[in-house]
Amino acid sequence: MFWFWAFVLFILFLNSIRSYFKISSLKDKIKFKDNKIKSLESDLHNERMINESLKDYAENGQKIKSKKRGKATGVHYDDYSVFRARKIDGKYYQPIKDMEDNGHLLYKKKVVITGEFEDYPDRNVLAELIWSLGADIDTTVNERTDYLIIGEDHGPRKYENAQEFGVKIIDEVDLRKILE
Repeated sequence: MFWFWAFVLFILFLNSIRSYFKISSLKDKIKFKDNKIKSLESDLHNERMINESLKDYAENGQKIKSKKRGKATGVHYDDYSVFRARKIDGKYYQPIKDMEDNGHLLYKKKVVITGEFEDYPDRNVLAELIWSLGADIDTTVNERTDYLIIGEDHGPRKYENAQEFGVKIIDEVDLRKILE
């Protein structure tokens, strides 16, 4: 009879340990879900701020003020939505293969685009046009760059690098002539 009760107590002890670990596991899952919810709430808040900024920009035509994010790294840049809107689609960074020589000035040339353009508010439209002429679009100015196409509020570092490496600089007026 003793062994029977000892066995029953042992089983109860194992069940209590198992339930303790289940509770611990549930606590971990709840913490993870709480953190996930907080992250989603933060993303939603950021998305609302981005939408408000874009709405203000569309309605008032004013430039969006810098949010100065990334303090921990010392990086200060404009609101992420503006960065995304100005970023050129990655498909234009690969030159068209097997394209016949069309005799255009930009054919087989490394080109970097920077700034805002009156004729091309969406830089992807400009990038696609230049890409379709056979240009190899890049993001950084270096010794292999042939042309830097600059618009208003262009990157000062890219401009300095272009001068340093002797890269031909094309402004929006010259760009119109080239694309005619």
